[in-house]
Amino acid sequence: MRPTTSSSTPRRRPLRLSAVALAALALVGMARAQVPVEVPAGAEGQESITPQGPPPRVWIEPRVFARQWYSDNYLLTPTDRQAEWTTELGASVMAVFNLPRLTGSVDYSLSALYQARGVGDEDHLQGLTADLLLDAWNNTAFVEFNGNIGRSRVSAFDVQPAGDFERPNLSETKQFRVSPYLRGSFNDAVDYELRYSRFTSRTEADTRSDIDESSVLARVGSSEGLSRLGWSLEASRSDFDYSLGREVQLQQVIGQLNYALTPNLLIFAQGGRESNDVLTTDMESYATWGGGFDWRPTQNARIAMGANKRFFGHDHNLQLEYQMRRSVVRFTDSRDISTSQFGLGDENTTLSGLLDALYGGSIPDPVQRAQRVQSELDRLGLPGDLTDFPGYLTSFVTEQRTQELSFVMLLSRGAITAAINRTRSNQLNTGLAANDDFSLAGEILEKGWTVGYAHRLTPRTAASIIYQRQENEGVGTDLRNRLDSITLGLTSRLSARTTGVLLLRRSAFDATFPYRETAIQAMVSHRF
Repeated sequence: MRPTTSSSTPRRRPLRLSAVALAALALVGMARAQVPVEVPAGAEGQESITPQGPPPRVWIEPRVFARQWYSDNYLLTPTDRQAEWTTELGASVMAVFNLPRLTGSVDYSLSALYQARGVGDEDHLQGLTADLLLDAWNNTAFVEFNGNIGRSRVSAFDVQPAGDFERPNLSETKQFRVSPYLRGSFNDAVDYELRYSRFTSRTEADTRSDIDESSVLARVGSSEGLSRLGWSLEASRSDFDYSLGREVQLQQVIGQLNYALTPNLLIFAQGGRESNDVLTTDMESYATWGGGFDWRPTQNARIAMGANKRFFGHDHNLQLEYQMRRSVVRFTDSRDISTSQFGLGDENTTLSGLLDALYGGSIPDPVQRAQRVQSELDRLGLPGDLTDFPGYLTSFVTEQRTQELSFVMLLSRGAITAAINRTRSNQLNTGLAANDDFSLAGEILEKGWTVGYAHRLTPRTAASIIYQRQENEGVGTDLRNRLDSITLGLTSRLSARTTGVLLLRRSAFDATFPYRETAIQAMVSHRF
């Protein structure tokens, strides 16, 4: 029940290719899933997926796609605008495992870019999202693997592109984490966990750090459900190596007591010590203590709060959620340290996360629920990370507070979704030359909001409109910018396994060096 803390593990998010690629991959991603689909009231004529026996334990789906993209300002410059036609040819494969000893999914794509006028550089794009769990021995020894390859924003103050294509201020970043661990119970009374994790992050941006992390964790605690009073003791150590910064070590020993006042209300208190060399070059020890609660007043509502006194001040983690029959609203407010900042907010507040929560009660199986979520995205023609907000690469430990409100409502023939995000970040060691945005501003404020509406025109065709705004500011400096973009989309299933997508986007960037851009993208994808 301890509040979740930030780690260097990247947020698990969809492939970061571009707006049209995300939309098209969402459309073809899970269409072969053999699970029942609830047809919303009023969706006459919509094709439904009916079960054909039990879901397959291993499902592999290859895909190919071709895209043509036109931009009237490919380099995103305020003057001397240069147009470019870009052709992208690629293939991808998704594998879903639901075996007794292996669960999870892997989605990998690779594509080549060809520039008609030579304004941009011909290149290739690759994307990876992998989350796998291996039961190595008798439900006791496990190995967890997470991987992500995509394009990340390098700076919050440089030119901000709309979409994650081959554009200025974007860099390919590869992140991998392997974590073997032991988990079990002594006489069904005391649970234990021993874990080792190895994390690596590599970016093509020369001005940002590569990161290596090694961590160990040991935890023992009372088994759940034995009594209303529970306890746990956890010790951990993490070593970070920043290629452009320095090595950092964090250690914690935390004890916790929790008590179930009612079946729906749990309170907890915790305390211990933490040692690190983040604020100073020598290891310093600090007392830490705090508490919180987890309250579920109704089946559809949850309020959870935790707060602690830490070496940098106070952290907290507030989560509010309310679900109705066809809508869900979620608010999060957290303050903690971040050892690598690749994105903002909580993955649970993305469109995919909201839909996952909406179907959580009716579809308890996580694989079938993921298929149901993807089926709904297919119906709407919307990318699963629609309400996601871009972050930027950093080179040292930062303190970050993020507030995010997100909402989705399913209609008979469409959906409305919206999100608002505000994030304030500080570099913890101001005396360190960080070689990132914090060398320009000690505090960075990011604000953004997005709203989207999708409407199914026919059983095979859907139209959408998305408006997004992102603002970045170096507090106390003249560094600030704002990006506004509006995207009109049309998605159609051309045949049983072929999908077409057409997008029109208008972007306006206001900063010291502003730009305007109009982009048209057309894509055809086929799954085998």
